[in-house]
Amino acid sequence: MDGKVLAQAFDREIELELIPSWETVEGDCGMHPEDLREDPIANQEALEQLVQLGYIEKPDENVQKAVEKNVSESKFYLARVHLNKNQYTVALPILEELYESHPDQIRYAFYLAQCYQSLNQLTDCRRVIDFIIAQQEHGFPQLDLMQGTLNLAEGNYDQALEFLNKAEQADPRMPTLHNQIGAVYLKINRFEEAERAFLKGLDIDPENAHTHCGLAETYFRTLQYEKAADYALNSVGLLYHNFSAHYWLGAALEKMDYLERAAEAFEVSLAIAPGFQEARRKLIALYEDRLCDSEKAQEHQRIFEEIGIRRHIQSVEKKTAPERKDTLQNTPSEAKKKPLSENVITVVSGLPRSGTSLMMQMLEKGGMEILTDGMRKADENNERGYYEYEKVKTLMRDHSWLKEAEGKAIKIVSPLLHYLPKVYNYRIIFMERDVDEIVLSQHKMLEKMSGKQSKNPDALKKTFQRQSDRIKAWLHQQENIHILFVNYCDIVSNPNDEAQRVNNFLSGKLAVSNMVSAVDPSLRHQIIEKN
Repeated sequence: MDGKVLAQAFDREIELELIPSWETVEGDCGMHPEDLREDPIANQEALEQLVQLGYIEKPDENVQKAVEKNVSESKFYLARVHLNKNQYTVALPILEELYESHPDQIRYAFYLAQCYQSLNQLTDCRRVIDFIIAQQEHGFPQLDLMQGTLNLAEGNYDQALEFLNKAEQADPRMPTLHNQIGAVYLKINRFEEAERAFLKGLDIDPENAHTHCGLAETYFRTLQYEKAADYALNSVGLLYHNFSAHYWLGAALEKMDYLERAAEAFEVSLAIAPGFQEARRKLIALYEDRLCDSEKAQEHQRIFEEIGIRRHIQSVEKKTAPERKDTLQNTPSEAKKKPLSENVITVVSGLPRSGTSLMMQMLEKGGMEILTDGMRKADENNERGYYEYEKVKTLMRDHSWLKEAEGKAIKIVSPLLHYLPKVYNYRIIFMERDVDEIVLSQHKMLEKMSGKQSKNPDALKKTFQRQSDRIKAWLHQQENIHILFVNYCDIVSNPNDEAQRVNNFLSGKLAVSNMVSAVDPSLRHQIIEKN
């Protein structure tokens, strides 16, 4: 588990030896034996599937409700684990699903609002907070704290203080409360009140790295540079990957004429947060004016300008782009990704029923080796087979089997892509299809298998679209992943060009005519006519 060794508990200096995980070390790592491990969420989904297919009787209603509650709670605590590890993009779809399916559970909504706020999705955060307020007759201190934090992020400092002071009156020892109060006072240059707030927070939690960092900024801005450096060092010692603490340490050290050490602190801050332009601006001036290192100054100036240009382009694109693109094209940064090795793993991905099986058939026909176990047999929903590999379902907790996929193609649905380990290089063929068609196709499939219909298809469409947009944005940021987006409709209507495009992406080693022969237009069961 993630954590921090309490080295100060020892009466002598100790050297720490760290490993990524006990699961990679031979011997017992505290987990159940392989044959006894269970996933409660997967068990519930499997149970429902078996009921729909008629293999077992439906459980007693009370038992069913208890199981469903346990599944929801498991998902909730899984999301909270991701939140605690700052894995907000992973937690978000879980919390959105819980929020939509359990609107009566205010705590699901509350943590979803927190997640939106951490991702700086302030409009969504405000929407969920308004929902919570509408459901509650009386507020509660945590909600006041969140509203104060949201108003701080929105720049409404007077309102932020109003909510935060209200929260302090109700529960003055809430974690992070005084940090937020201090942050507001810093924004409006009321430094004495900021210091008082941070010191209150330190009294409650002496080992809060962000509180020490807040004091470092406060003392720097009141020209107390030695104090600022001390508190910045405390913050770094408690949480090394706090780029703000390294920045304030560098700023204080520069004022104290420890120039080399100041440069080191700024460099560390930028290593953690390369886009932190204020730190880079300080470092450029330090190298240029005081350390007389023009080479380093010029290198940071080049990076500074590149980031500025990129942000300007992104800003223009955001203003001119339509609300949503059905297909994201490869970004210019794609060319800067890591070169692929011979044993790269080719992944066919997308939402279920987006054409992933068809693409696997095309790759197999074209001569590519695929990884499938044939456990899921062809049926009327997929007459040519599903091309699935059972171990893929365990990806979020076990990826040891991925080595089997080197140099081959494997099908992995898009919600699992976040769990791909960075130790491999991937080429991902991401299948896209109109979300209305996807949901309708899933609906028909469920109806054929069990005679039942999808629950709340409109909510499903929104959830699928949000998940798809987030995973695409995440994929573009991964240096070890090369991506090609392929539209299912384009394959059916223009198989030759699309097969050639896929072949080019895969280094041109496949037989394109054979790939085209795998495309049967009659397989496209559900087509939504657009006005």
